[in-house]
Amino acid sequence: MSAEGTGNRAPVMIVHGLGSCASDYLPLIRRLLPISRKLILVDIPGHGFSPVPKDGMNPDAIAEALQHALDEVLQEPTVIFGNSLGGFVAIKFAQWAPVKVQGLVLASPGGAPMTVHEMRRLMNTFHLESHAEAVAFMERCLGEARWARHPLAWGMRRRFSRPAIREFTSAVSTEWLLSPEDLRTLKVPVALFWGLEDEVLGVKQREFFVRHLPTALVTAPPTYGHAPFIDHPDEFALHIRGFLAALAGPIAQAG
Repeated sequence: MSAEGTGNRAPVMIVHGLGSCASDYLPLIRRLLPISRKLILVDIPGHGFSPVPKDGMNPDAIAEALQHALDEVLQEPTVIFGNSLGGFVAIKFAQWAPVKVQGLVLASPGGAPMTVHEMRRLMNTFHLESHAEAVAFMERCLGEARWARHPLAWGMRRRFSRPAIREFTSAVSTEWLLSPEDLRTLKVPVALFWGLEDEVLGVKQREFFVRHLPTALVTAPPTYGHAPFIDHPDEFALHIRGFLAALAGPIAQAG
């Protein structure tokens, strides 16, 4: 799905996180439409309106389906914004088709190396068996927007209980994760956002990306959580606007 913007900056593709979907980003989308020429919205396979791959919700099938879908959709170099699992997807696509990626905006991206035990523990946090567990998860996820944890928890518990999501969290393995070389060899500009109130992915994951993306513009706001487009939609949109302006260069900015 795409929407024509009224701005003159590069197209922006939005890739959501696990259990989410493109429509969750409508507040951010509305703020980017006056900035970008085009907004492209993606539902990862098994999420939103995207069907489950014929080979199931294993990471390889998802990666293959996404690579071919994004390759077909992107008609010009595009800035990809990815949150959590979407950040991992954005990195992998930038590796696969760098000529189609003008830059990456990553908000608490997933994919940092971890042990099998750490992976299982992380995947288990998405198994929300009660409303109380869902509320606790949203408190770990949100920063200043924790006031919305109860209504958001109801929907998140329902989504994480879907068979496709359960299948994915059972199938994902440490072999699928990123290496330092994956980050060091990225050929596109990167803006990395990692809120200090993000309690979904830990300090160890953040340090991996900061250490191995040496040229990235790193922002670590103290009041941001795992989903800055929820906590601070206006401020976060301004960050993206600044990144798009920097990519456009001084001549385009002056115009």
